[in-house]
Amino acid sequence: MKRSIEDLSPTIRENAMLLSLDDDALMAVLLRTRASDHPSMRLSCKRIRDMIDSFQYRKERSVQGFAEVNVDLLSGFEQYQLSKKSMGEDPPSEEDDYFDENYDTFGYIHEYGDHSFERDCFRVFVDGRPLHKLRKREEFNLHVRLLPLCAPFWDLCDCYNQTLCDLGTSLFIDKGKPKVASIKNAVACNDDFPLPSLLYIQDFVLPFEHRFIESTVGPLLIKEVLKLLLGMYSISMYVPYRETQFTKEEADAERNTRFRFDEEKTDEDI
Repeated sequence: MKRSIEDLSPTIRENAMLLSLDDDALMAVLLRTRASDHPSMRLSCKRIRDMIDSFQYRKERSVQGFAEVNVDLLSGFEQYQLSKKSMGEDPPSEEDDYFDENYDTFGYIHEYGDHSFERDCFRVFVDGRPLHKLRKREEFNLHVRLLPLCAPFWDLCDCYNQTLCDLGTSLFIDKGKPKVASIKNAVACNDDFPLPSLLYIQDFVLPFEHRFIESTVGPLLIKEVLKLLLGMYSISMYVPYRETQFTKEEADAERNTRFRFDEEKTDEDI
């Protein structure tokens, strides 16, 4: 005896209705699903699994604003464990003298009291996909620095790269205080950030399927980093560069209009 679609269980009925759609309509429906539902949806059938795992699906999720981004920072002890493991040493203890002297809650404390969080210090998921586990750094990279705004601030900036050196000397005096009126006024009017520190996003490279000017993944990821470290900084800076979030063609088009600090700029321009 033939059974109508109404006689089937709700789950089977929904799957049957989905599979009756053509590829474009099925893609439009799947784009709007929650990332937490993707593992079970992958098990439903090969057609849905292949579509969810496809490059085009990940790209469209990011471009249309449906991608879900989650970022977490390893604890200071987890970072210590990671550094020991990378050097092939025995598993450490939280009671190690070296850990007590050189690490705090956020991680390793560098010479100037600054922190450096490289890709391995983060757990980054886009729609449940762990970007931090991608093998090649050119596929995904994230490097964030937390710098105290105090003397000798210019020397501290000069330790890292030329871009940060340009930012430091152009926008701050050597004691770390802003010398640009717009930044100075913003900091003075905000009592929510007691720590005079600069959060500097140094390196940021996305996988190719999210590396488009229309993609929402880049802005969402930066927003998550800023929220994650909220209360640890009073000023944050990020300078997009080359393949950070652009394709090569877009980067070439943008290069001629990139902001340059060797040109005379007003406070409003900065």
